[in-house]
Amino acid sequence: MKLYISIFLVVVLLVIFIPIQNVGLNLYANTTNPVGFWNGLWHGITIPVVFIVSWFTDTNIALYEVQNNGFWYNLGFLLGINSWAALKFNLVKIRTTL
Repeated sequence: MKLYISIFLVVVLLVIFIPIQNVGLNLYANTTNPVGFWNGLWHGITIPVVFIVSWFTDTNIALYEVQNNGFWYNLGFLLGINSWAALKFNLVKIRTTL
């Protein structure tokens, strides 16, 4: 039962926080304050969900923030994407007990 509650909470949090992702239009690009490591990490973690959402919406949802600060954003983005690979290849063990 705890597993189902955990999964439900993760889904609810993703639904709440996915709209934070860049819409991709960049009409008001903020070049004076580019995004950094933490936004890159978040964008990397949410990329599978955002990619699927982009199939079913009419707006252009960007998978990568263009207005970034370079190395730190890219590092966070790669770590976020690699978190999915770690789960896929069981590099991170998730303990499930029912």
